[in-house]
Amino acid sequence: MSKEARHMYAINFDLKIKKLEMFYSKTHPKNAYKEIARYMYTHGFTHRQWSGYISDKTMTKTELIDFTLALHEAFPWLINCEENLDATVITSIFDIKQMILDTELEDEDIEL
Repeated sequence: MSKEARHMYAINFDLKIKKLEMFYSKTHPKNAYKEIARYMYTHGFTHRQWSGYISDKTMTKTELIDFTLALHEAFPWLINCEENLDATVITSIFDIKQMILDTELEDEDIEL
């Protein structure tokens, strides 16, 4: 029996505001993002940008699927409001901005 691989995952989603107004709240539809953020934080995910989160630790694909099912159980309106919901396996994370800054510094040293 093979052991299921563990990875860090990025989860990204888009919600339809009109659908949030119908299924979540007519007056405060964007509060849904705050509720989802709280859920993600308390379940081991860090916010990266917009509606993007990264798992704080590795998990199996089965654990990821279980997590997304639990997310939808916690927010029954979510399935009706999602434009999309996807997950990406993260193999490595590196700071591109810092790489650019380092390259610019190296170029300045050459020009001197």
